[in-house]
Amino acid sequence: MGKQIKVTLLRSGINRKQGQKDTLRGLGLTRLHKTVYLENTASNRGMIRKVQHMVEVAMATEEERAEAGKAPQQPSYRIVEAS
Repeated sequence: MGKQIKVTLLRSGINRKQGQKDTLRGLGLTRLHKTVYLENTASNRGMIRKVQHMVEVAMATEEERAEAGKAPQQPSYRIVEAS
């Protein structure tokens, strides 16, 4: 697997141009403080550059990459059918 970058949305897309909103959605950033891990490709870097004033970008560490690839944990409760 290639290098990955960690992108976090820090500023809202409200009252932004439609192109910036579309770019955020294309990056997978739909909510404030959401973090996504993306491959470090030219197309992703170009999209990040369009919204660089709204996001925080960092290189992902090995531990973060491993954590991002894990499946979500099962809930600690059980749903019981009513009789």
